[in-house]
Formats: sequence, structure tokens, C-alpha cells
Amino acid sequence: MGERDRQRRPRSIADRGGLLLLRGRGARSAGTLDARAQRAGGRDLALGRRGAGAGVRAERDRVRGEGPLARVGGVERLSVRTRLRVVLDTNVWLDWLVFDDPSIAPIKAAVAANRVELFTDTACEAELERALGYDLGKRSVDVAACIAECRRVARRIGSAAPEAERARLPACRDPDDQKFLEAALAARAEFLVTRDRALLELARRPLPFRILAPEGFRRG
Repeated sequence: MGERDRQRRPRSIADRGGLLLLRGRGARSAGTLDARAQRAGGRDLALGRRGAGAGVRAERDRVRGEGPLARVGGVERLSVRTRLRVVLDTNVWLDWLVFDDPSIAPIKAAVAANRVELFTDTACEAELERALGYDLGKRSVDVAACIAECRRVARRIGSAAPEAERARLPACRDPDDQKFLEAALAARAEFLVTRDRALLELARRPLPFRILAPEGFRRG
């Protein structure tokens, strides 16, 4: 492109590192967009490899409600490239595997679409297996099939979080529920989804993840 052609280019557009950035009202610099996109993208996006202009694209998609970020019921969720990490408690797993509760449908859909990645550990799975053996009304439950489905859709947490991190977790008034806090911590989860009142009481406490009921994922 010649010097004369460069001078004729619209003033509202500047070529910066191969990106066309609009100037004028409401425009932001590439640095500002990158900073906002890193905050919006969350931990997984910030840690991943980011090509030139990734921050600009992330901010653009956030504003449009497209791309890796979208909103569902007040929850910003990440899609295929960077999925939300989520831990479910036993009651929510029962709603999924046995009762087919409608409130779980958005979570199921998000998992199927690779927007959410579920995690569990040995202790949580053991409690689920015990619960599946209880009297669950007139429903016939195939415990082995339910556990197999849980293992199919959820990743196993490889190891516990360091003791120093676990020590900073609040103590749940039901000691049996402490394992779900520890699982969410070890998985580096964004959300612990539960119906348990003892866990939901901790939702306002400072934690490295949010605690919410399944209804928190319903479409707004």
C-alpha cells in the first residue's frame, strides 16, 4: 500500500498489530480490552495460550453475548475452549441420575455442549453409591449403571488440595459435607452446585468458588 493510500484510510481506524481498532466514542485501547477480557475470561482463559488480539476478541464476544462467554441465569459460563469447572453434591447427582429433575436440565445441556466440565472424587462418589442404595421411593435404581454414568460425565479429581489451602475453607456445620468444599477446591472449580442447606449457608463466605443451587443455572 502506497503512502497516498495510507493517508486516505479512514481516521476512525488504525492498524495495530494486524488488528483494526475503532476509535471514537466508546472505543478502548487494545491494552484496556485485554485487561477486561482477562478478568471476564476467568482463570482458565487467563492461563491458556492467548494469540495476538485474543483479548480484543474476548471483549467483543462478551459485549455481544457470543463466543467463549455467554450468560445463563446470572452465571457467566465458558464454552468449548475454556469450560466451567463444576462439582455437584450427592442430592444433585440423584436429581440427575435417578429423578431426572427438570432443574438439572440446563446443567445437563451445558455438559453435553462442552460448556461445563464436572468433577468428582473418591469420597464424593462413595457417598453417591451409598445414597443410590437407599429407599428412593418406587423407583428401581441400577446402582452400577448410575455410577458408570457419573464416571462417564465427570472427571476424577486426581489429588487433594494442599493442606494449607484446605485449612482456609470454612467449616460446614455438617461435617459430612466438608468433602464437597474440599472437592471443589481441589478441582479448582468455579461452582459447587448443591441443594444442601448447610452448604448453601456458606454461599456468602469468601471462597475460591461460588456455591449455588441448581436453579442458579436455569436460563434467564
